[in-house]
Amino acid sequence: QAGTCPIVITRTFTVTDECLNVGTDVQTITIDDTTNPVVTAPDDDTIEACDIAGGLTDYSETPVDITGQEGAYGLTITEACNYTTTYVDTQAGTCPIVITRTFTVTDECLNVGTDVQTITIDDTTNPVVTAPDDDTIEACDIAGGLADYSETPVDITGQEGAYGLTITEACNYTTTYVDTQAGTCPIVITRTFTVTDECLNVGTDVQTITIDDTTNPVVTAPDDDTIEACGIAGGLADYSETPVDITGQEGAYGLTITEACNYTTTYVDTQAGTCPIVITRTFTVTDECLNVGTDVQTITIDDTTNPVVTAPDDDTIEACDIAGGLANYSETPVDITGQEGAYGLTIIEACNYTTTYVDTQAGTCPIVITRTFTVTDECLNVGTDVQTITIDDTTNPVVTAPDDDTIEACDIADGLADYSEDPVDITGQEGAYGLTITEACAYTTTYVDTQAGTCPIVITRTFTVTDECLNVGTDVQTITIDDTTNPVVTAPDDDTIEACDVANGLADYSETPVDITGQEGAYGLTVTEACAYTTTYVDTQAGTCPIVITRTFTVTDECLNVGTDVQTITIDDTTAPVVTAPDDDTIEACDIAGGLVDYSETPVDITGQEGAYGLTITEACNYTTTYVDTQAGTCPIVITRTFTVTDECLNVGTDVQTITIDDTTNPVVTAPDDDTIEACDIAGGLADYSETPIDITGQEGAYGLTITEACNYTTTYVDTQAGTCPIVITRTFTVTDECLNVGTDVQTITIDDTTNPVVTAPDDDTIEACDIAGGLADYSETPVDITGQEGAYGLTITEACNYTTTYVDTQAGTCPIVITRTFTVTDECLNVGTDVQTITIDDTTNPVVTAPDDDTIEACDIAGGLADYSETPVDITGQEGAYGLTITEACA
Repeated sequence: QAGTCPIVITRTFTVTDECLNVGTDVQTITIDDTTNPVVTAPDDDTIEACDIAGGLTDYSETPVDITGQEGAYGLTITEACNYTTTYVDTQAGTCPIVITRTFTVTDECLNVGTDVQTITIDDTTNPVVTAPDDDTIEACDIAGGLADYSETPVDITGQEGAYGLTITEACNYTTTYVDTQAGTCPIVITRTFTVTDECLNVGTDVQTITIDDTTNPVVTAPDDDTIEACGIAGGLADYSETPVDITGQEGAYGLTITEACNYTTTYVDTQAGTCPIVITRTFTVTDECLNVGTDVQTITIDDTTNPVVTAPDDDTIEACDIAGGLANYSETPVDITGQEGAYGLTIIEACNYTTTYVDTQAGTCPIVITRTFTVTDECLNVGTDVQTITIDDTTNPVVTAPDDDTIEACDIADGLADYSEDPVDITGQEGAYGLTITEACAYTTTYVDTQAGTCPIVITRTFTVTDECLNVGTDVQTITIDDTTNPVVTAPDDDTIEACDVANGLADYSETPVDITGQEGAYGLTVTEACAYTTTYVDTQAGTCPIVITRTFTVTDECLNVGTDVQTITIDDTTAPVVTAPDDDTIEACDIAGGLVDYSETPVDITGQEGAYGLTITEACNYTTTYVDTQAGTCPIVITRTFTVTDECLNVGTDVQTITIDDTTNPVVTAPDDDTIEACDIAGGLADYSETPIDITGQEGAYGLTITEACNYTTTYVDTQAGTCPIVITRTFTVTDECLNVGTDVQTITIDDTTNPVVTAPDDDTIEACDIAGGLADYSETPVDITGQEGAYGLTITEACNYTTTYVDTQAGTCPIVITRTFTVTDECLNVGTDVQTITIDDTTNPVVTAPDDDTIEACDIAGGLADYSETPVDITGQEGAYGLTITEACA
């Protein structure tokens, strides 16, 4: 080294290769400090204050030395050498005041670094305003309640105390208020106080002032009043149960009202009671703010005058008693309000009223009734008058016997159970006997009977009615008892009997009458006849299938009255024969001709041969049997053989046998013997190879096949392969007959390559290099595939089939390195051919050294600028790049 500023260092590099050949070069390194300090001022700052004096006490427009206090000022300084630090301030603006503080750092070599901090002094705090408490003023409107109301701002700076404001603000300010209003009752005024300081910071607060009218009107109603009248309509024409607006008419109603503001006046009526009716009239005064004043006047409406009543003239009524003569007689009052005219009353009464009467009686013949009429108005004023009514009876009863009657019966005991030759009292039962009696009074009724003859029996019945005054009325009824009714015969329901003929179906058949008296129930007969009778039946027949028998039942009573009814009995065979076909059958054959010789698509009569066909038949009557065949399909052919049995009444029974004719025997196929072919691949070894089926029908002999099959068939083969060396081909021969029965057999054909490749390696070679990596880049101790690149490697190969070529290297020695490269050729069937080339690698060239460019290092001294400085040799093998050396030397 030499000097101080700068310090100049001379560095000599020496390179020695493995053969001790030497190369050198020199680098000059200069160490000097030319870097300015790096200064990072603290973050910009904002100080809440009115001015610099209050916000930044160390403000200085001349430089201030703060060396050693940098941390207290928030400075960050990057400088390796000694330095001094100062700051100086400048200002601009008012709100805010922006101070620029410049920090300057100077190191020993007078390198300078600066940075700036901006300090903003500003008043950003809004004044704090506290409005006076909310207030409520009793008044009708704003003009009367708040004289200083203003909807434009009013400046009250210096008068804040008079308005009850409290303000917290360090700087000068101005104060205003402005008003808004909402609503009517109350009117709500929002007074907003605003304080603005010199920096236009604003503080506000709100006072709510409520102006309202809360005083109720004072109302004095007129004096109470009494009116003579029947009801409200006649006594108080302006009565209303809904409010009536009388604003402006208060004097006419006698009202006195005390109220400072505008108002409306209404009244509404309610009533209670009837006599008197007491009306409460409530007067209501409502001002604009809905304050309400009320007062009440009582009005009494009453009626005190009695009604005037005039009863009708006295009357005499022909009747037996009060019930018959005066139906409306009542010893308890009867309300006849509204029916006074019907009763002959005359009434004078201005108001609503009710009318009643009440009766009293005396005597029996006549009965004298005193009827007192009473009229009571709604207010219980009463008027009365009396009518006398006489009731008497002088009329005899009128008797009308019922019409003569004829009773259907065998005798008096059955026909007229109430027959009596002594008088019978039937009082109260006259209606049941069909009597009509005209008699207003109470009476008793009797009858008495006499008889004559036998067929018919004629009875004379005399009815006698005697009233309470012993007046008598009579009449006669003739009753004839006789039996003229035929017996009612109901034959049993028609019947159908399942049978072949009458002898088997109806054993009691008879074409001459049969007496069944007393056995009617057994025959299902219902007979309605009151007298003794005899019963017979007789049969007739018609038809064959079915045989229809008409059975007539006859009932004759003692008077030779006759009743008949008919039952129809049908004898028929409706049961179809039950046919059970033989079990289904499967026949092995190619077609119908070979499998079912009796096949027939037209019906074949086999009556009497059913057993031979395996049929089972259940049928009581004579029948015939046929079968008919249908076919469907081909493989199999499905024959449906329908057996039909028809009896004499043409009832039919059928059953079906399914006969399946099918060829289910697979062809027998024998493939030719397996074969082996020498070739590289299928194309060269087996030209007719096919992985899709090939039809060789008719060429089977050419392919060496033997086939055993009775029916028509087709023959195919298809090939599959497996493996490569050898390729094993499986040739499957398939024979399919018309019914798709399949026979197969397999021939195995082997295609293989067994000949080794012939390989000739290139001539041996010598390469100038340090090592294998530099001399033989493709050196590999693991096999390298060079298939397709054999010419580039100088190889000659003889091989008919596809092959792969590799080489692998081995080495021996160091100077020189002798490499043995073995080439190997392997065909697809792994047949192998090899040959060897020898390659020699050797190094004879010295290294070339180039030192890095001279360098100047920014530092204060060698220790700080060149830490690896050494005056003795330092081994930097492997670190040459870090030192900037360029070395030309292929070897280590």
